[in-house]
Amino acid sequence: MGPDCSSIAAAVLLGAALAGALNFPRGEFFLWNASGGIVWAAFFGLGGYMFGHAIKLVAGPMGAALLICAVVGIGALWWMFKRYEAQLLAKAAGSLAASK
Repeated sequence: MGPDCSSIAAAVLLGAALAGALNFPRGEFFLWNASGGIVWAAFFGLGGYMFGHAIKLVAGPMGAALLICAVVGIGALWWMFKRYEAQLLAKAAGSLAASK
């Protein structure tokens, strides 16, 4: 699994701070920073453009599967709450009485 967005943002900020602390030349830093941003944007932008049509192949079956999972999950939660409702209410009433 790859890094999450917060660690990438932290690395970008840390890289800029280190470049300043190490007296990296501003012009060279700007060149590398700008070229890195351009490559990143091109990679993700072109990737989304080139493989965007594949979402149509996956969205239909995945949407149906996710809907089924959501309905089953909500049903299971409802059943569980109804099954333990009396126990939960008794525990809440006991806790409320003990706190007074």
